[in-house]
Amino acid sequence: MCAYAQAGHVCEARTIFDSMEGDDKNVVSWTAMISAYARGDCPSSWGEAKRLFDRMPSGRNIVSWGAVLAAHCHGGDVDTARHIHGKMPEWDAVSWAILLTAQSDAGLLEEATAGFHAMPSIRDVVLWNALLQAQAKNGQLLEDDKRIFHKMPQWDPVSWNTIIGAVAAKGSIEEAQWLHECLSHKTVVSWNAMIAALGASGIIEEAEAMFQRMPERSLGSWSALVASLAGNGYCELFDRFPEKSVRSWNSIIEAYAQSGQMVEAKTLFDSMPERNNLSWNAALAAYAANGQLEEAVSTFGRMSHCNTCSWNCMVAAFAHKGRLEDAKILFNNTPQHNLASWNNIIGAYAAKGHGHEALDLFQEMVLAGFTPDCITFMHVLGACSHVGMLRRSCELFAWMSSEHYRSPTRQHYYRMIDVVARAGEVAEAERLVHGLPFSPDPVAWSTVLAACRTHGDVECGARAAQQLDESCSNHYVLLSNMFVAVGRREDAACLRRSMQDKGLRKPPGVSIVEPHF
Repeated sequence: MCAYAQAGHVCEARTIFDSMEGDDKNVVSWTAMISAYARGDCPSSWGEAKRLFDRMPSGRNIVSWGAVLAAHCHGGDVDTARHIHGKMPEWDAVSWAILLTAQSDAGLLEEATAGFHAMPSIRDVVLWNALLQAQAKNGQLLEDDKRIFHKMPQWDPVSWNTIIGAVAAKGSIEEAQWLHECLSHKTVVSWNAMIAALGASGIIEEAEAMFQRMPERSLGSWSALVASLAGNGYCELFDRFPEKSVRSWNSIIEAYAQSGQMVEAKTLFDSMPERNNLSWNAALAAYAANGQLEEAVSTFGRMSHCNTCSWNCMVAAFAHKGRLEDAKILFNNTPQHNLASWNNIIGAYAAKGHGHEALDLFQEMVLAGFTPDCITFMHVLGACSHVGMLRRSCELFAWMSSEHYRSPTRQHYYRMIDVVARAGEVAEAERLVHGLPFSPDPVAWSTVLAACRTHGDVECGARAAQQLDESCSNHYVLLSNMFVAVGRREDAACLRRSMQDKGLRKPPGVSIVEPHF
């Protein structure tokens, strides 16, 4: 039974587990079964891990506690994960790393970092890697990633792969290549990370050259290269795969879909020798994201087993086409909702400007016992923005921090600035930007500038424009048109001359009002 569970054959392991009686069903078998479900890739699997853990008669060890902790973290339930972690009779580096990673995935970088520094003296390379990955994923500055990397008492391949990926994403691909060359012992994983980084940067020839230089290749190597090629319009290499597993088929289909090549994605999907739930759901998600509703409906009808993820994809497909009533009917018919289901339907209504309906759904979600996460709050703040509910947005923002102990992310602050600015409180929006707990980027000031144009606050608009990149002509055009609208034609003409002196041109599709004298 344990061998089946470890190999990922969960159904076979469960059959044997259920047939076991008496002392045969001991702490080892219970833990193996819980761990197998916790490693699953869907909410139903994680839910079964939790149910088994609750049924476990006695003898829970640190492995079984860690497995149920991971199940809650996979499902995005950080609040319950914190509670589970607090109840554990003992902690090891793995359990701390699981919680830290969950906090990071929820966008709670500050909380994850604070938790790391509050940990007892068990900070091994696993924990340091979790912190480094959290910073690399959520942090804005490469310097912070490097600072953590250099503070680590030791590095392993995971450390190197993480910093290489961070440098490639936030710095320069040349520096990432140099770091890779510095590795004295290059593993298959480090080679794969570098190939993926090159591919993500569109440097296809070098990615393939590095692939050819690899002393040995894994299926992940082929997947990394093919995903890179697919994302950039090349996929012939897939035919040379030495072994085409369901995972590799899924990778190439997702790569085609993400690059908008849906004809090729459908051809490959139809020719798959076998498919798992991930294959079907990947196809559904691709059709939904690309607005191909008929294909999504057809695929959904062919599925022998539809899980919550499948239903969520169909709701998204109808919502993408603006058919909110049909999306709501599907949502109501979904056998079992998870947090993603609620985020899906709330986000759909918010995105289409139906703010009141989105907020009503949010209230239903809370009454149903679901704990909102960072994504939920992004949707409801957006809903408030669309309908001008300034007071409600402020209440939600405060509730997010106090009741749910979620540190607002950069995106949440920017959404609040948008709500305040759209409500016509441009001076307050400007004060919010100045009071941010981090350095504002152009998104914040562009939001203020756009609101100033809408509400005719030229002075505030001029201050916002001064904070923006002088090489971007959009800001000059916006401010110039604002000057013309209030009769300040000389200022508008001065701005136009400044644009000409700097060699800037009006962006295509943007009108600039001529200041006639």
